[in-house]
Parts: sequence; C-alpha cells; structure tokens
Amino acid sequence: MLASVAWHLTSLDVSGCHVKAAGASAIGKLLGLSSRLKTLLCERCYVGDAGGANLAEGLFDNKSLTLLSVAANDIRGNGAWLLCTALC
Repeated sequence: MLASVAWHLTSLDVSGCHVKAAGASAIGKLLGLSSRLKTLLCERCYVGDAGGANLAEGLFDNKSLTLLSVAANDIRGNGAWLLCTALC
C-alpha cells in the first residue's frame, strides 16, 4: 500500500499534525520509496530528535525532494546532524 501511495504522491503537507517520531518514521519510509515526491512540509509536528533521524533515513534514498520544511519540531543533536547529512 505504501509503495502505491509513494508512486503517485508529489506533495505532502502534514504541518500542524501531531505525527511525532512514529509518524515521522512512516513518512521516512515513504520518502525512501518515493521517486516523485517534490515537497514535504512537516512543520510543528512534534517529531523531535528521534523523528528527525527517522526522516533522514528516508532522505538518504530520496532523490526527488526539492523542498523540505521541518520548522518548529525541536530537532537537535543527532536528528539535526542526520538531516543535514542526508541533504548534502
């Protein structure tokens, strides 16, 4: 099911949803599967450091994303480092 959604999705805005680290893990998996997702807005979602790391896991495999916003999620330390590494 997730692979089917990943194929069609070009933009995802979950801003303001309380996805937390578990939801960020699902979004990270989606990122890893998607070859068409261009925009991910994930602001104020309470993902924290662990969620930032979960998103980064998917970003390592994603080559299509051109816009990512993870503002106001309290991502620090290892989560921030992994996100920066995945984006570079």
